[in-house]
Amino acid sequence: MHSNYPNEGWSQYLVGGAPNWSLITVAGHSQGSGHAAFMGKLHVLDRIAMFSGPGDTGNANGLPAQWTSLPNATPAARQYGFTHQQDELVPLAAIELNWSQIGLGVFGASTSVDGRAAPFGDRRQLTTNIAIPVSPLSPSTAPAHSGTVVDVVTPLTSAGEPLYLPVWNYMVFP
Repeated sequence: MHSNYPNEGWSQYLVGGAPNWSLITVAGHSQGSGHAAFMGKLHVLDRIAMFSGPGDTGNANGLPAQWTSLPNATPAARQYGFTHQQDELVPLAAIELNWSQIGLGVFGASTSVDGRAAPFGDRRQLTTNIAIPVSPLSPSTAPAHSGTVVDVVTPLTSAGEPLYLPVWNYMVFP
């Protein structure tokens, strides 16, 4: 990027040819949310945004994934999760258990963003229960699981903007 756009400041994201993790935000959806959170165990990141996950489980049903209890390199204060309460693939209880292990519970219990404005009580565990539109263009077998961040099923405002844009901005941009 720096070679192609030298005036845009891309060189700040590399130090000695390696990523400058402290300036990088990592976000992921579903399994990718677990990957983002795990990267926060390894590196001090600017922020972590987890959408519809992590849904990883432990060795027995009902247990959190073992990796979630590893020490955070990225402080929990810079980690955020957002999921739908009716997620068809990952139950809310499983996600909340992992969020708790990661340390997000220190900032309060999960809170719904529905009808609320940022900063959502400064919580890190965010939920929604808004009905997800069914799209004939790209039918989804799990619209609630995808609706938190996947364009084709994300609810829109009457102005055509993503309903969750304030949530995304709160999670990703300090």
